[in-house]
Amino acid sequence: MSSSYPALDRAITDSLSALPADDEATRQRLAALREGIYRIVAAPPHDGTPQPILAQQLEAAVQARRLARFELENNPASPSPLGRFRPPNRFVVPAAQIGDDDALHATLAMLDCASRLYASEAGRTMHEPFQDVIAASPPIVALIRGCLRSGKLLAIAARPVATPVFDYHEDSATLVVAIGTTAKDAAAHSAIRDRLAAGLLCCTLPLTAQGRQTAMRRIMLTLRLSPKLLGGVAGAVVRGTLKTLGELRSRPGTIALYSPQLEAIHLDISAIATPRSGSGDVPLETLVRIAQNLGHEAQHALNICVYRQTRQSYYERYAQHPTLAAGALPDYTKWVHAYLSLHRWDEAHAEIAGWNAGIGLAQRQLRDRDKALNLCYRCALPLARRYFRQPASGPAPIASVPPPREGLQFDAHYQFAPREDNVEAMGRYFYDESAAAPGRLPYYPNLYAHYALFEAIDHCRRVTRTSTPRLRIDFKRLRLDPRRCVAEGPTLPSQVNEVEIEDRSGRDTKRWRFYRHGGDVVVEEIRQEQIDLAQIFGVDFARQKRKRSSDGD
Repeated sequence: MSSSYPALDRAITDSLSALPADDEATRQRLAALREGIYRIVAAPPHDGTPQPILAQQLEAAVQARRLARFELENNPASPSPLGRFRPPNRFVVPAAQIGDDDALHATLAMLDCASRLYASEAGRTMHEPFQDVIAASPPIVALIRGCLRSGKLLAIAARPVATPVFDYHEDSATLVVAIGTTAKDAAAHSAIRDRLAAGLLCCTLPLTAQGRQTAMRRIMLTLRLSPKLLGGVAGAVVRGTLKTLGELRSRPGTIALYSPQLEAIHLDISAIATPRSGSGDVPLETLVRIAQNLGHEAQHALNICVYRQTRQSYYERYAQHPTLAAGALPDYTKWVHAYLSLHRWDEAHAEIAGWNAGIGLAQRQLRDRDKALNLCYRCALPLARRYFRQPASGPAPIASVPPPREGLQFDAHYQFAPREDNVEAMGRYFYDESAAAPGRLPYYPNLYAHYALFEAIDHCRRVTRTSTPRLRIDFKRLRLDPRRCVAEGPTLPSQVNEVEIEDRSGRDTKRWRFYRHGGDVVVEEIRQEQIDLAQIFGVDFARQKRKRSSDGD
């Protein structure tokens, strides 16, 4: 390795020589640092090809006199997560990173990036704020490490210019971020942070996805053309609730979907990468649809913190519910209603954010408010029919844009301000009335009810300490179909094989049994004659029949 990169080897040797003769501990750490650097340089990336780019960067840094020696940060109380470049030519590496090659790789890459900034006349004053922004954002540090470790990025470069805000060079797998030439206020720091966050997130698209490069270019272009969308996506990244972009499969008609469990937005990459125009330009309709979908899902990522806090608060309050304390059949109707109300609020905010991101991008490109409105409405169909007035005879012609429904109000730029009245109206039309929406669209209460049922059943299991809990939920009052709730997602915790739910709505009382059959959860109504027979003979015949069927399988 030393013969291939003599300048780098010399810098490490000089670093060792500069130490006092009696500082054996630091000498051993620097020797370990040298071995770590050589391991990183020699290790093959994801595709098995040599990866000399880091060694080339460090070799060039020594030759350009941007790197003369390595030093160690021995203060574990306040080490910078990615080290520190100290002008004019020192790379300070946290001692804690020795032995952690992933962390060391990211540190060396970013120190080289900062040293390049310092070496340029326009960026000389920017290397400090650039490093400060990274040090203050653990989610950005995690993204840098993850992208370099996976081979999705080989290098990151910062440019002391204003535009483009970020770009990706396919030939060298390098993310280039524009950071400006001034850092006098917090707004400049926020701009650097947002550009880094959004640019790095785009690079997390799966390497194996067909059409990845085209999709990445289009997503980056969409973010560059929509400052509002860029701010929303970056905000979710910085909060730590959006960590990656994944590939969405087996969801025809859905372009994007946020997973709160994985903290990821999954994208239909093939839909984003097509169609392609003959001129090579990206159709504006494609960019508007990307903006609408990314804006919607990014808002879910922003809202998830509120959701989690509210969920935990309600969970703690419900533990003291009087029906639980009295040993009666616990009624979880209010619990489920509270969950659904929270998801209603979330979906309303998300749809407003998606519409605003799309109309903002369209107006920026077309410079005509009415043409932008028409384009944004077309791109939002068929969902937009939920909250724009439709004639009694059927859907409005696509060529004309009907006014928003009662309670929803545009501002001067045809955007919906996220005020309380707009959020309430959007919740009513987009969420509550989704059952009557045209086409293959979800009825949101059923879609989200399986989350609420899962939590309620698990809570009842914990409190009553039984694997076959019984509880009460008024499905009719909540406008829920128990069978559809099961179809939309898992409803039984792993510790529960069967649960019985009493549905007492008005004069009608029904009982539903949820149980496992194979790998699925099945729901069936318990008929009154089954209850009567069980009471007379002391035997649950329906349960015995299911057991024989399961044994036969």
